[in-house]
Amino acid sequence: MTGRLSRDKTDRLIAHLTNRDEFWCDHPLPTVALNDPKFNPNQMWRGPTWVNINHLFIEGLARAGLYRTRARTMRQDA
Repeated sequence: MTGRLSRDKTDRLIAHLTNRDEFWCDHPLPTVALNDPKFNPNQMWRGPTWVNINHLFIEGLARAGLYRTRARTMRQDA
């Protein structure tokens, strides 16, 4: 949220967020990873994308300064 994670941690986070098996779907980011056994796109907090949660990630990515393009893509796709 703050954009203050170390570059290493931010890169690892981005790797998870953009992994199509985990979080990068048609409307990123689901609340639970797609490959999690408890993922359910129809159950609250078990899969659906929530715009308020995405907003926090988008703002954090933009503040980090290194991922503005990724933040813009998420803003358009969410």
